[in-house]
Amino acid sequence: MADPIVAIVAGSDPLGYSGLQADLRHLAAMSAQGVAIPTCLTEQGENHLVRILPVPVDHVTGALRLAQSEMAITAVKVGLVPSAALAKELAVSLRALGAPYVVDPICVSSGGASLLEYGALEAIVGHLFPQASLITPNLPEMRRIAACLGRKPEEDPVATGSAIVQLGARAVLLKGGHGSSPREVEDILITASGVRRWVAPKEAGIPPRGTGCALSTAIAVALAAGTPLEAAVEGSILRVRSAIRRAMRASTRRLVL
Repeated sequence: MADPIVAIVAGSDPLGYSGLQADLRHLAAMSAQGVAIPTCLTEQGENHLVRILPVPVDHVTGALRLAQSEMAITAVKVGLVPSAALAKELAVSLRALGAPYVVDPICVSSGGASLLEYGALEAIVGHLFPQASLITPNLPEMRRIAACLGRKPEEDPVATGSAIVQLGARAVLLKGGHGSSPREVEDILITASGVRRWVAPKEAGIPPRGTGCALSTAIAVALAAGTPLEAAVEGSILRVRSAIRRAMRASTRRLVL
């Protein structure tokens, strides 16, 4: 069987902790082939962002269209989408592609700087979410999404996830790394059929960067290989948790799947 081909539509992180560079590293570790389509260039260090330069919308969509004409893309992972214009045009391109896609709705840098232009998140929710196979927000991102949906940010995030599914998304995976429990991490999968939870002990110490990017990418690879959604999510959660333990034991912030 040929290796899965996954298109990564994401921002560039020169240091490779997250974003496009990290996603390509994860694809190689999982024996998948990557198509790299940058949405923006960044000038950033490990913990701070200096500036961000969006790539022109027609370049992003044109690169995806050309890649589609030459390669059998079997899944897409969508990371940072910095503008409303890109969100709208990318949704059109992904609908034409027809492959399953995972959206990791990145809103801020690890240092807390906003990465999105005005109106971008509303466009992501309104245009990219309804067609998606999976949305993978963390808790802070879910609160921002709740506000876009006219809900109170402090509302039950599972209820917000259900509202996203009602928009047309197949499923929402609420990542638990930002949860309040000092002892446990709980990842929650929300579909039209119900809710499933994965709970694990929280590792002590400083976690590596880019764990959310790694999880959404691992799921995209599994979907590209034809794995059913719930099995893809479960296997990817276990894989990323194992990688986090290895990174923390090695005292490195660079995650390797």
